[in-house]
Amino acid sequence: MPTLKDNRIANAMTVEEADALMQEIAECEVQIAKITAEAEAKITVLKARLAERRAPLEERSGRAAAKMADYIDNHGERFVKPRARKTPFGSYGLRQVANIDVADRNALLEHVISVGLESCYSVTYKLDMAGVAKALSAGLDLPGVTVQTGERSFYKVAKALLDEAKEVR
Repeated sequence: MPTLKDNRIANAMTVEEADALMQEIAECEVQIAKITAEAEAKITVLKARLAERRAPLEERSGRAAAKMADYIDNHGERFVKPRARKTPFGSYGLRQVANIDVADRNALLEHVISVGLESCYSVTYKLDMAGVAKALSAGLDLPGVTVQTGERSFYKVAKALLDEAKEVR
């Protein structure tokens, strides 16, 4: 049978050795925070450069799109059949569109439920684990539900160390 966990080393460990482990963890996480901050700073610079390079192209594209919309609006007769003109660069034309505006969504929902239009609504159920916990603490027996209690180990690297590492110099 394979051993899943052997705690002999941890049992023999001194407080000083545990402190050294905490130092190792903190040093690693500080380095992670530092290189992440450096990368994010580079990403910020790259995004700014991207925005600079995109802006004139987006402006130019917007002007051309406005002219295209004017052309299509002024020549609707050219888009009766076919509704769109295809070119090697893409297509343009007119499309039939519709919107459904609902003045009171709750009233409509109540109506479609009351008349049985099941295709017009959906019902979603999900467990609320906070509610389950309250029911259990109130003494209710819920089938298939067990509560596991115990302790867990943790560590927390000092926030000041991580914040200092994130400062890009």
